[in-house]
Amino acid sequence: MSRGLVWYCCVVRVFVGFFGLRIAKSSVGVFSVSILVTVVGFVGTIFAARVVGADGLGVFYLFTAVVSLVSFFTKFGVGGATTKRVSEGRRQGELLTASLIISFVLFLVTSVFLYFFGGGVVDYIGSKWGFYLVFPSLLLLSINQVVGAGLSGEKKVALSHSLSLGGDIVRVSAWVFLLLLGTGVVGLFFGYLLGLVTSVVLGFVFLSIRLKKPSRGDFRSLFSYSKFSWLGGVRGRAWSWTDTIVLGFFVSSSFVGVYEACWKISALFYFGATAISESIFPEISEWAAKNQITKIEDILEESLVWVGLISIPGFLGALVLGRSVLSVYGKEFTIGYLILVVLAFARLLHSYETGFSRIINGLNRPDLMFKVNLVFLTLNIGGNIILVSLLDWIGAAIATTASMAIGLTLTTYYTNKLIKITVPWKEITKEFIAATLMATLIYPIHLKFKPLDFIQTLLAVSLGTTIYLTILLTTSKRIRTKIQKLIKEITTKTN
Repeated sequence: MSRGLVWYCCVVRVFVGFFGLRIAKSSVGVFSVSILVTVVGFVGTIFAARVVGADGLGVFYLFTAVVSLVSFFTKFGVGGATTKRVSEGRRQGELLTASLIISFVLFLVTSVFLYFFGGGVVDYIGSKWGFYLVFPSLLLLSINQVVGAGLSGEKKVALSHSLSLGGDIVRVSAWVFLLLLGTGVVGLFFGYLLGLVTSVVLGFVFLSIRLKKPSRGDFRSLFSYSKFSWLGGVRGRAWSWTDTIVLGFFVSSSFVGVYEACWKISALFYFGATAISESIFPEISEWAAKNQITKIEDILEESLVWVGLISIPGFLGALVLGRSVLSVYGKEFTIGYLILVVLAFARLLHSYETGFSRIINGLNRPDLMFKVNLVFLTLNIGGNIILVSLLDWIGAAIATTASMAIGLTLTTYYTNKLIKITVPWKEITKEFIAATLMATLIYPIHLKFKPLDFIQTLLAVSLGTTIYLTILLTTSKRIRTKIQKLIKEITTKTN
């Protein structure tokens, strides 16, 4: 088991050999932080689920879904515009201040409108405390978005992700303390709020940019980018929360809780792609400004080798061990097995789609992403409403996956119009073969010992990881050679 994890870390560290030292450090840093964020969130969700059950967890996720949905009106593409403009290296302090001012004004306007719909929001969430805490949550999210975007623009992407890690550690710690005191779902609300406070404080500590008085030109510069990129923010919200929002109208909060548990598990398969795409965006933006297209084409080809490294075996692993993993949350969560499988496939598609999206945005073509996002939103929102009403909660997972498939198709098409795409089919095929063999070897073990308890599930996952990486490293000379070169380099520096 430990050998498999060691090899896994080595595979991740090979980014150094692919992307160059600066990008590699950022990718590995983001990946490492993403692992910790995911693990902390996973453990926290398990603890919360065991204390408040699927119903209580569902109420909490309806609260966060409302916060996420309404937060769109406090963002309007400000985060993406801030990262883009700050990464260009000019008037950083002025642009950051302008972003904070815009976000605060949007928060005030949004809060006024939200206040008048208070009764409906309380009924939807199922908690008055949830409604009251939406307002401070929105304010903190607005500030955190700008600060995180500033860090990303400074190419401190790993530090930007560390904000989430610090916030999640505080959130989960607060959950443990508050839930043990018997606060129930309200404790989940306040833990969430404390996590946001922590993220904002850490963000200002890490940020090197100092606030300066902005000019009208700074506001115009942000607007010129955000007028197209704002729909990307809606798309991000829709991808994460449309299914949950729609489910809140059609099913009980307990089903929402199970669905969100499946969504959180599927997130384990996506953070590798996130680490790569977010690390390369500032570099792509810089190269695009210098018209260094060949570098962008090379980095895209190399990144496509790695974005599916986790999501491919994650999907096939969910097919085999999905019920056992869900049982860790509690027996009532195992009804979500099919949901987990479908969402794991959606994460697989998203792993590739996010890379193409970053290329398009980095090449300063938010107008193209506007078209992609408009189609995605229409399909995602409309599909969720129609399919949930027809197929119940599985309809939400199908609609989310289908809309992502269309999104991947469109982003691939537009990227190919901007630059030459070279897909490393050979390596991707080997990843699928290794994952398929892993699932084939694990399945008989699962059949013999099912239902697996917590320890058996961990052992099965670890064994599967070891099998997958052993087969992949044996069959892929490209990956194996890069890892061997990296290990030799690390050993030399250590000695």
